[in-house]
Amino acid sequence: QSYYLPSLNCEIQTKVETEVQYLGEVVQEALIDTGDTIIGMDGDFNVAHWRGQQALLNQRMCCVRVLEDRLDQRFLTYVLPFPLTIINDLTYYTTVKHLSSFDVLRIRFAVAPLHEQTAIAAFLDRETAKIDATIARYERLIALLREKRQALISHTVTKGLDPDAPMKDSGVEWLGDIPAHWELRRLKQLTPDVTVGIVVNPSHYYVDDGVPCLRSLNISSGQVKNDNMVYISPASNELHRKSIIHAGDVVVVRTGQAGAAAMVPPDFDGANCIDLLIIRRSPALESNYLLYFLRSPAAQVQVQQDSVGAIQSHFNTSTLANLLVPYCPVDEQQSIVAYLDTVTTRINRLASRAERAIALLREHRVSLISAAVTGKIDVREDARVEVAV
Repeated sequence: QSYYLPSLNCEIQTKVETEVQYLGEVVQEALIDTGDTIIGMDGDFNVAHWRGQQALLNQRMCCVRVLEDRLDQRFLTYVLPFPLTIINDLTYYTTVKHLSSFDVLRIRFAVAPLHEQTAIAAFLDRETAKIDATIARYERLIALLREKRQALISHTVTKGLDPDAPMKDSGVEWLGDIPAHWELRRLKQLTPDVTVGIVVNPSHYYVDDGVPCLRSLNISSGQVKNDNMVYISPASNELHRKSIIHAGDVVVVRTGQAGAAAMVPPDFDGANCIDLLIIRRSPALESNYLLYFLRSPAAQVQVQQDSVGAIQSHFNTSTLANLLVPYCPVDEQQSIVAYLDTVTTRINRLASRAERAIALLREHRVSLISAAVTGKIDVREDARVEVAV
């Protein structure tokens, strides 16, 4: 049968209920305990089964607690996400969706006899644990692949491709030895210019259509994205000629995720940029080689050491211009880029397959729970077999 939560005698906690002695002060809070069902009242309205010890309830969390033997608490945790998803889809919002206690109290769902609820919960506990363990293995594989990719890039852009090449001390502790025929140079010695995009009142130049203007939001995973694009007029673009970007230039995020970089593709040749650092293309320095170097710990340690800002790291032009770069002949740079392109593509493909497997497992998890709590699959016999075993 279908019931509302109040008719099932469930306790709903969403406000101050209990006085707690904390550091000599009396703090009024609601308490949650092991086994309670917790609902996030903002955003996606996520549901969780609390497995910790007694704790204080956040003001934007809701605790639903079963008070009598008409409802299995674990069954409740499994069934609640589905009506909440419907509420989420129908909720109007400005920036963040908000769930009220009235919404929770009005949730209606089908309830099986208690012994069936217990069987369903036991079945889902076991099956979701298997799925979660598989997902965790895939996530670990992705983490290992990323570590391998990072280590490979770091080693190649600082040690080269020839394992038998003579080495010399770079003179820099965090870099160690480099090939004997390489040099350690400042970035400003290898590129025509290092400059910055529009930084003073850039929004004054925005128009509905015109010249694309890249921001840090457009730099992701070493690529330039079209998402959240802003535009300036051709006249404004001409006014800010020094920050016009060209294909092959490298743009670097200056504030926030300082050091993240991408090469300007042909589609954005002649565009402009806002608050990004610009490294001009150079015949002495392959842009893709520079990108690989900027993603290596040898570059990141310099970015972290020289960035300023307590909340958001801030990377300035002079710091970037003085970045130490292990420099090798252009033909060797090209060989390094070709090698890294091949190997990282292979690693990325494996990681993508693992990510796709995780997505499919999560879809299967949701479908399995939905089928079980709505009676589309009968798990009673399965539960009896499990108990017998």
